[in-house]
Amino acid sequence: MMNISNQVASFDAMLVVFHMRFLTIQIFQIFPFELGLLDMHTKIECTEKFMDLFSPSVHGHS
Repeated sequence: MMNISNQVASFDAMLVVFHMRFLTIQIFQIFPFELGLLDMHTKIECTEKFMDLFSPSVHGHS
């Protein structure tokens, strides 16, 4: 039973990450001017750093 709840917890974490990524994309779409100043690599890097603030454990950092 504990294994199932652990899987559910990690799935919830995945959903949170997915939703945060989606929201970040939405934010980039809301500010197209700022988006235009960044190349794709920089945006992805910013998104990863942004994600780490909210869910460091998901990325394997303790």
